[in-house]
Amino acid sequence: NITVDEWITRPECANGAWWPREGARCVVPRLRKHSVYDARVAETCYDGYTTDFDSPFSSELPDRQAVTLVPIAATTPYALYAPPDRYGPYEFWISWTPGKRNDCLFTIWLVEIKADTYTDGEWVQADECNSTRYRRKNWCLITMLESGYVGEEKHLKSNTNYSIRIKEYCETYTSIYDPPGGARERAAYLDSPTHYLPVHMQPRTLVPVPVEPSFDPVVSRRCTFEEMEDQEFDQVCMDHTSFVLSWSYPEDPKDCRFRNWSIEVRLDQKCFARKNFFRCNDVPNQDWVYVPECANTRREQTSCTVRGLTTYAFYDVRIRERCSDPTAEADFV
Repeated sequence: NITVDEWITRPECANGAWWPREGARCVVPRLRKHSVYDARVAETCYDGYTTDFDSPFSSELPDRQAVTLVPIAATTPYALYAPPDRYGPYEFWISWTPGKRNDCLFTIWLVEIKADTYTDGEWVQADECNSTRYRRKNWCLITMLESGYVGEEKHLKSNTNYSIRIKEYCETYTSIYDPPGGARERAAYLDSPTHYLPVHMQPRTLVPVPVEPSFDPVVSRRCTFEEMEDQEFDQVCMDHTSFVLSWSYPEDPKDCRFRNWSIEVRLDQKCFARKNFFRCNDVPNQDWVYVPECANTRREQTSCTVRGLTTYAFYDVRIRERCSDPTAEADFV
C-alpha cells in the first residue's frame, strides 16, 4: 500500500547512541508483515544548522531484497492442571505451562470457565486469571466472575463441575504506515491455539460445611414500673402488638457466606381475659410469616422488633442464618 518511490525516513536509525557510526547497521522495527522493502542510507553530519556536509544517499538494495516474514503465532500452552487438594466450596486453583511465544507480544493468559448451573453453559472469562500482564505467572486462583454468571451471587457455585480452557492472547506492533493511534494492535492471528482441560481432570468444587444453628433466642418481657423509672435501664419492652427478639450465634460460620438473618413467627394461642376469667385457645393450622424488619444484613446485628402482631396472644418464633449458598445454611431454630 506504499506509493512507489515514496521514501519514508525512519527516525529509529538516526539515534547515534543506539546505532554508532562504526557499527554501520540499524534495525528497522514495526514494518508490515510479509512485505518487500527497498532501503537506502545517508550519513548526516552536525555542523551548526547546515546540511551541506551530509553524504549523498547510497544506492538502493539490489532487487528490493529486504523481505519481512510472516509472523509465527504462539504455540499451545500445555499441562493445564487443577490440583484436587486446592479445591474449596467456592474456589479452585489452576496452573499451566506456557508454549513458545514466537512473534506474539504477550497481553494476557485468556482463561475461560463454564458450568451449566453457573454460566448457563457458556464460556466466560475468569477475570482473576486475565488481570495479569506477566507471562511468567502461570497459575491463578478462581473464586468468582465479574459477569456472565447465573443467579445473584458472583462467587463460584459449590458442588459443581467446571470446564476450563486457556490460550495466550497477543498483540503486535503497528506499522508506521498505519494511521496513528497507538503503538500496538490486536493480533488474533498470533494467539496460541486453545488448550482444554480434559474432562476427567475437571475440578469440582466441594460441598460446603453448614454453619451451626443459631441459638438462645430471647423475647423481651414487659418492663416493670420501677425499671421504666430507672434512667440506666435500656431494656426494650413489649407492647400490645410487638416484641423485641434477640439471639446469639456461633462464632465460626464454617462455609457460610452470610447474607442475612431470617425470622419467622406463627400465631400459636389467642387469649381472652375477663373479670375472674382467663383462657388461651390454640390456633391451629397457622402459616409461618416472614418478618422483613428482622432481615439484618450484618451478622453481628442480633436483635430486631417484630411488629404488627395480634394483641394478647402467644407466638412461635424461629430463626435461621441465611447464606449466599443455601446448601451452607443450618435449619431453623
